[in-house]
Amino acid sequence: VLPRQIVFYLARSLSHIQFEAIGKVFRRDHGTVIHACRSIEERMATNCGFQAVVLSLAKDCKALLKNGNGE
Repeated sequence: VLPRQIVFYLARSLSHIQFEAIGKVFRRDHGTVIHACRSIEERMATNCGFQAVVLSLAKDCKALLKNGNGE
């Protein structure tokens, strides 16, 4: 569950794709995506190690998006 929640959070925070669209891709309700994003935000606020991991993933995703490749 946690990896999927992180993906939901990254998709939303990096691209501002609507909750409904993210949910549709993963066959989940938009409410599930909202809950996941809030859960990740709360965990990041209380766990510095977790926050560092998520921010590192976000940085890697941004670099891939900037370079225009998925390698």
